[in-house]
Amino acid sequence: MHAKEVTLASMLVDMASPEILRSCDRAGETYHQVATRLKLQEVALKLMKVADSTVLAIPNSAGKTALQVVTENEEYDEEVVAMVVKKADDEILRVRDGTGETCLHNAVRRVLKEVVTMISTRIPDTLGIQNRRGDTPVHLAMYVAAAQEQTRRNKSSSPLTSRTQNVKCQKVCNKAV
Repeated sequence: MHAKEVTLASMLVDMASPEILRSCDRAGETYHQVATRLKLQEVALKLMKVADSTVLAIPNSAGKTALQVVTENEEYDEEVVAMVVKKADDEILRVRDGTGETCLHNAVRRVLKEVVTMISTRIPDTLGIQNRRGDTPVHLAMYVAAAQEQTRRNKSSSPLTSRTQNVKCQKVCNKAV
C-alpha cells in the first residue's frame, strides 16, 4: 500500500466513533485485526490508541483477541505491547485463545520483560493459568531460557549462521512445549 492509502485509512480511523471501531467485517475481524493482518502498523497503532478497551477483547476467526495478536506478533515492539496492556481491563488479560494461552504466555515467549512484569504484578494469578498442554507462563519462561542457553552454547562452539541458530532454538522450544 502506498502512503496515500495508509494516510486515508488513518484519517478515517480518526473520524470513526467507538461503536464503528467495535464492528467486525464478514470474516469476524475488527479493524485492528485487519490492519494487523495486512501489516499496516501505523493504522493498527492508531486503532489501539483510539479504541476503547472492549475492542481488545473481540476475538478474531482464530479465537485470538487484539491484545493476544499484539503480544504474539513480532511486528510490535515492547513499548507498543506495554501501551496496549495498560489499556486492557483485567478480565481481558485473562482471556485465553484457542490453545488456552493468554497474552502473558505470549509475552513470556517473546521475552517482553516489562510486559510480563506489568501483567504478573497487576494480576498475579495469571502466572498459574495453564494452556491446553498444561504449561503456565512460568513453564514457558523455563523453556525459553533453556532454548536461549542452547543457542548460546551452540554459538560459542560452532560457527552457525544466525538463521540456523534461530531454527535450532525454535526446535528446542517446540520439543519442550
